[in-house]
Amino acid sequence: MMMANPEVYVMSPNRTEEHSTQNVIEIIANYIEKLPEMNVKFEGDVFMIKTSMNAPLADSEQVKINFTQEMVGLGKLIVDNLKTNGVSNAKVNLVEVDVTPGMYRAGGAGTVGRQAVYTVQATFEINV
Repeated sequence: MMMANPEVYVMSPNRTEEHSTQNVIEIIANYIEKLPEMNVKFEGDVFMIKTSMNAPLADSEQVKINFTQEMVGLGKLIVDNLKTNGVSNAKVNLVEVDVTPGMYRAGGAGTVGRQAVYTVQATFEINV
């Protein structure tokens, strides 16, 4: 059996790239990657988080209210994560939450139980 040599895993002193510093976009992207079924896209000082969920078609207004609250909470968690990583002056503002019902499937008798697949997209603005 072959034994691992600990010297193999030591960083070379000649290595020029620095891995200990991350910019704000990398910190946010790494944080969002840990959340299941969330996609993040950056455009300048704005980033969009996109996800989807199933809910009854009749509850579309309540789904929008719930996701707006969830995204406000997620914005606060992102700011806390930025502070933990050394970016103490960053602010993340929720600009818009767009909840649109997409495809639906029958969920019982009639349209009452009909389930819709909602696409949720939240737009945030970063101020550093």
